[in-house]
Order: sequence, then structure tokens, then C-alpha cells
Amino acid sequence: SEAPITPKEQADSMMVLMQFHEYVCQVAEVDPGMIAEILLLLRRCYGFKRHASGQLFYVRAVGIAQWVATWIFHSPKPIYASLLYDLVRYTRLPLSYIKANYNMGIFCFVENVLNIDQHQEMAKSLLHITNRFKEAIHQDHVSVLYIKLAERLYDLHHAEGYTKLEEVKYMAKETLTVDIELAKNYLEPEIAADLEIAARKALEICKEKV
Repeated sequence: SEAPITPKEQADSMMVLMQFHEYVCQVAEVDPGMIAEILLLLRRCYGFKRHASGQLFYVRAVGIAQWVATWIFHSPKPIYASLLYDLVRYTRLPLSYIKANYNMGIFCFVENVLNIDQHQEMAKSLLHITNRFKEAIHQDHVSVLYIKLAERLYDLHHAEGYTKLEEVKYMAKETLTVDIELAKNYLEPEIAADLEIAARKALEICKEKV
């Protein structure tokens, strides 16, 4: 979306960034300086561009990261990755920039999130990990799942802003058939419940707009 940003929306978005910084530094084991640095990078790279949901890209990024921080506050790498990965997808920032400026753990998380385009792929990759020797790899996969489901939950909560209803319907139906089962099997039942509520509400919004 190319809808212009109003002065009020710009001021509100700056408040969102400041509140996120305060929140994430309180609840999660993150480096406040690194979080501040990443937030500046988001603003510089995204500018005032909008996601398909109508949300400013950098506002959406911190919204997703806030879910991740709430769910897995003990591990900072997924939180950093949840802020960074869409910069590679939606701006001209190359993946090599992440590799050069952040540690290998953060880079690997970003790369792993980018490598999963379809939610069905997450189910297949998690099912392949079955023995205790792969437990560390399994935890990385689960962390990626947290990020992808946080993204899905955020976008469903902003279904009202989409102009293409088919995109919303697809997300909602995929959530009801794939994401909820992934959350039940690998994460927490509360996340599955939140996803179901958000998906059904998004479908209701689609019906109202027709």
C-alpha cells in the first residue's frame, strides 16, 4: 500500500517503537543497545512503506516481535530475528548485511525463517526431527515456528486493513487447518486458541465486506 502517512500516524508509530523498546527490555533477556540499533535500521530501510495489511512495515515488525518476546522471552536470538527477517524480504537489504553485522546465531535464525515460505513446510520439517541427538536443532525449528505463527497472528488481527479479501481468506483457512495443529503439537494450547479466534474473526470480516 502506498497510502500516505499522516502526522498523527507518524507520531503514534514513534510511540509504538518506544513502547516496544521499553517492553522488550523488561520482559526478555535482550541487549537494549542492539534493540535500539535494530529499530533505527527498520525505520531507515522501511521508511513509511506499508504492508498489505495497511500497517507500516516497521510497526508490523515490532508487533510480531512483541508476540515472540512474550512467548519465548528467555531466548534473545529469535526476538532479534523476528525484527530483521522481513527487511531482507521487503527491502533491498541483502542477507549478507545480516551476516556481516550480527552474530551467526541471529543470521541463522533469519535465514531459517526466510527459507520457510509455506506453513506446510514447517509441519514437514518438524516431523522429520525425532531423536534426542537432534534436540538442539529441534529447538531452533520451534523458535522459527514461534516467529511464523506470531506473524500470522499479527496479520489476522489486522485483517480489516487488507484490500485483497482472498489473501485474508487463504490465511484464515490455512490457520484453521495447519497453524492451529502446529501450535497444539509443538507450542502451547493458548497460542492455538488465539489463532483460532483470530482466524474466525478474519473470516467474519471477509463476509461483512462482500
